[in-house]
Amino acid sequence: MRRFSEDFLWGGATAANQYEGGYLSGGKGLSTADVFKGGDQQTPRYVTYQLPNGELGKATEEEAVPEGAVGYIDVDAYYPSHVATDFYTHWKEDVALFAEMGFKCFRFLFNWTRICPKGTDEVNE
Repeated sequence: MRRFSEDFLWGGATAANQYEGGYLSGGKGLSTADVFKGGDQQTPRYVTYQLPNGELGKATEEEAVPEGAVGYIDVDAYYPSHVATDFYTHWKEDVALFAEMGFKCFRFLFNWTRICPKGTDEVNE
C-alpha cells in the first residue's frame, strides 16, 4: 500500500463567487458574479443590467449584454454570490476549521472588485 509522504501538503481551495459573500462589504464594487441571478431547472441563470437610458434588462449565458450596460441588482431576485457561504464574515472560524481538519495550506480567490471597485486604477485598501 502506497502512503503519502510526511511532507505532503493537505489543503483546500475556494472560489470567490461560490464562497466569498459580503458582496458590497468593505468597499467592494459589483462583479459579474454579483449580477448573475440564480436559476433552476425551469429558469436559466441570467445577468441583470441597466442601460444608460435607465432601461433594465437581462441576458442569459448565451446572449450578449448590450454595450454601455452596467450591472444592476433586482432587489426581488436571488443572487447566489451575495451571501454564498459568507467567508467574508466567517473567515476566522473557517480557517480554524481548516486547521482542525489538518490542512497545511489554503488557496482562496477573492473578487477583483474588492481591490479595484470601479475597475479602474482606484484601489480599495
